Amino acid sequence: MKKITPASVVALLLAFVPWTILLVRTHEWALKSPAAEITIGIYSVEIILAFLYCLILYTKKNHKDAMTSIGLVVNGLYAAGVLGIVGISIPGWLERI
Repeated sequence: MKKITPASVVALLLAFVPWTILLVRTHEWALKSPAAEITIGIYSVEIILAFLYCLILYTKKNHKDAMTSIGLVVNGLYAAGVLGIVGISIPGWLERI
């Protein structure tokens, strides 16, 4: 079994950060138009960066313990979802131009 490092713990904890949007969206200001798009954009960027962090940690730094593996898979699924939603949204954005 591989040794668990602080970087591995961070990789696992980053998998839970996107769920905090549920707490943020309970506020009235988070549901209004400019704040809502900004909040979702920030969370999307965080998801992509968390996936890249886990990927680099797993491949380049050779942290192949259970925590890093779980963080990589979960953040990879989140990132795939974000990229899928962006891909679906592109035609709508192009119509506005």
